[in-house]
Amino acid sequence: MVKLKSLITERVDFYEIATQLVKKAGLKSKVKFTNTGDNKADYNVDDDTIRIKPTSRFKDFLVTVFHEIDHAKDAQRLGKKRYKKEYEMEMNKAAQAGKDPHDDNFYEKKYQIKTKKLDSYFVNKKIDNIFLKIDVEGFELN
Repeated sequence: MVKLKSLITERVDFYEIATQLVKKAGLKSKVKFTNTGDNKADYNVDDDTIRIKPTSRFKDFLVTVFHEIDHAKDAQRLGKKRYKKEYEMEMNKAAQAGKDPHDDNFYEKKYQIKTKKLDSYFVNKKIDNIFLKIDVEGFELN
């Protein structure tokens, strides 16, 4: 049985890690833990919020946070309106080609390449220590 105190501590640690990664990426995005339905997380460009489904799997959590940071960085670089317009245009292109509007659009594919690289790093290095030095840009971990 999981004790409430350890569960609360874990959530605070995950929140702190996500918040620090967002700051290290040069973003001011808010981080919120909430039920995101079928998705592990999502990024709301309108209110600049990264919403994460609670999990106890640290590696999965990190990969997810980096993925959402990529969304936020593109929105910051392009501006909210342009990012939304381009993302929706990519969704439409995928749908018109008979593909999945979310999974097969340019942005998601771009982010998936980076997150797969990070995920394989964890698997290959068998990293499970939460006290990692993390470089947001290059996913360099020590």
